[in-house]
Amino acid sequence: QVTRNVPSIICESFPNLQEIFLELSNVEVLTTTSFSACENIEILFLGMNAISVIPGSIFTTNTKLHTLMMFMNNIQEISINAFNGSQISVLELDNNQLLEIRQGWFDSIHSSLEVLTISSNNITESPGGLQLDNLRVLDVSYNNFGYLQPDFLWNLRNLTNLWIEGIGISYIYERSFEGENFN
Repeated sequence: QVTRNVPSIICESFPNLQEIFLELSNVEVLTTTSFSACENIEILFLGMNAISVIPGSIFTTNTKLHTLMMFMNNIQEISINAFNGSQISVLELDNNQLLEIRQGWFDSIHSSLEVLTISSNNITESPGGLQLDNLRVLDVSYNNFGYLQPDFLWNLRNLTNLWIEGIGISYIYERSFEGENFN
């Protein structure tokens, strides 16, 4: 049987894999079952492919997944529950086609996510009210925000690195840096 769902073939053939590197592999489509047979996966590199959608519940069985690299794809859509089940601490979504950061995308990994890079997308509005308890690194550089939302960094108590170069800020709300972090 021929299929375009390369990850599912790999996972079904080698269910004990802990790391998968599929960079530059012409992966175009991910389904909710792409990684369901890879219950031991910890690190997943899917950079430099042609993936446009991260479907819902794709990582439900991947409770050990902590590093997900999906840079340089064509990602335009992320389902709200895409990261359910995982414990992702490093998430790289640089150089895709994201237009926004939606509320709820990171809810299921709010306590595990430590590094989030979403630079060089087409995001025109800074995210506000991110509830990411342990986020240390945030890279939103080279998007075109124009301004920072008043609650852009309010709940990011553990932030140690912030990359915002090239985001075209014309003004910053006075309260952008208020909140729990700055009291």
